[in-house]
Amino acid sequence: MKKVIVAGATGYLGKYLLEELKKKGYKTYAIARNANKLESSNLKGS
Repeated sequence: MKKVIVAGATGYLGKYLLEELKKKGYKTYAIARNANKLESSNLKGS
């Protein structure tokens, strides 16, 4: 399994990018400026 780190994961493009990478079987890690935004989104536990 390939691993990917996405910076700006809660931004407009970042959230779509993470979704597509997960669909393709990548292990994803998210980086965001605002940790609260990351925790409240469905990106947690990717």
